[in-house]
Amino acid sequence: MLYLRQSVSREDSISIELQETACRDHAARLGYTVVAVESDPGISGRTWDRPAVQRVMGMIAAREADIVLLWKWSRLSRSRRDWAVAVDKIEAAGGRVESATEPVDATTATGRFTRGMLAEMAAFESDRMGEVWKEVHQRRISKGLPSRGGPRFGYQRQDDGTYLVDPLSGPLLAQAYQRVADGHSTRAVTAWLNASGARTLAGRPWTRDRLTRVLDSGFGAGLLVRQGRRGTTIDRRLEALTWEHGIHPAVIDPDTWEAYLAARRTQRAQPTGQPGTYVLSGLVRCGDCGAPMWIDRLGREAGYAYVCSAWKTDRSARCVSMSRHRIEEAVIDWLQLISNDLEEVAKIEEGRARSAVAEDAEVTELAREANRLEQRQQKLVTGWLDGTIPQAAYVAERDRITATQEATSARLDAITRSRRERASMPLREAVTGLRDEWDGLPVEDRRLLLGRLIERVTVIPPERRGQRATAVVTPRT
Repeated sequence: MLYLRQSVSREDSISIELQETACRDHAARLGYTVVAVESDPGISGRTWDRPAVQRVMGMIAAREADIVLLWKWSRLSRSRRDWAVAVDKIEAAGGRVESATEPVDATTATGRFTRGMLAEMAAFESDRMGEVWKEVHQRRISKGLPSRGGPRFGYQRQDDGTYLVDPLSGPLLAQAYQRVADGHSTRAVTAWLNASGARTLAGRPWTRDRLTRVLDSGFGAGLLVRQGRRGTTIDRRLEALTWEHGIHPAVIDPDTWEAYLAARRTQRAQPTGQPGTYVLSGLVRCGDCGAPMWIDRLGREAGYAYVCSAWKTDRSARCVSMSRHRIEEAVIDWLQLISNDLEEVAKIEEGRARSAVAEDAEVTELAREANRLEQRQQKLVTGWLDGTIPQAAYVAERDRITATQEATSARLDAITRSRRERASMPLREAVTGLRDEWDGLPVEDRRLLLGRLIERVTVIPPERRGQRATAVVTPRT
């Protein structure tokens, strides 16, 4: 049987077709019958987690083939340990490994030594390339560039490895951040992005996971991920990331980035169902570990309950749960309480008034920034027209100013929407309307009103067996 692997390294990327031709010619010269052809295109030889090579080992173990024919010895593996283990397993099963372009007689001591040296050279070359890439990554990091210089959504990669905001996809990236910061779910933003006609860099429709990876990277905020590990859920992965400032321009301002992070940490990652199915989706948190709580069906007769997502995912936390109906009853009780408590309503209204004052100051500063950008753009055009500013410098600065203007405009729009929502229904009317019309209001209407009133609902686990969990409502100020 033939095993073919195309390296991910460009300097060693021999096509699968050429490898197969060489191996078939070798098999024909020696009178071998090719019973199967397995290939792992574009997969590094440093990993043993390759589907085709696992099938090859299975066929040898099952005696469905007795010779594994390679283009070069390095095709089997560039890892010293994996290569030695694989050859040992094949030979222990009564098979053998041959190379079409590096023939050695492995039945002799000299041949086995030569084969070992060729495998060692492949491992050495792999180590050398790894060190070179590590040096390249460190050098890029020291210059404020991402460690990998591939394309980025929302940006145009320049010949020198730097990035400029793309005039078409850059504003879409900024709007995606702003929509999440404004309280839209990442599922809703994904749907909006696809509806707008935007596609990933690979030309495919956006998925929620792909979008959150792009947004969580912070690249659109002018940041670079320096540390992070893959988590089992999107929200827990976010908590493992740290960022540093890069040299590329941002499409959003720092306040929008912080608002995005805050929104992401309060949203729940819905594992199933449609967004907005449950009125408290995204608002319920575990009082033991702080993780979002997911809706889950607890038995055929028990109905639905909110369950700690950390426990649900990998059992890494305590199993904190509370029935959906009990949590909603706690929220209705809270609405009844504050509607009758003038002092509590006054506190919430005072917090909203402080937010309005802060927004007024921000609007003033944003207006000044918009004016400064307009003046800078006029000077830029004048300098370009009279020839004092080169074309390349003009285009780069024009794109940067345009991106900043888009971000400024998006933030002003968000503040305007926030003010409109607060003005559309005074706090007391929102509270009493929810309390009195809870069962008659559509889920989305209840979710919208609750989102203006409630920061989160925390489920406090019982201290002793036999007690019941309690729900604590934290109002939005």
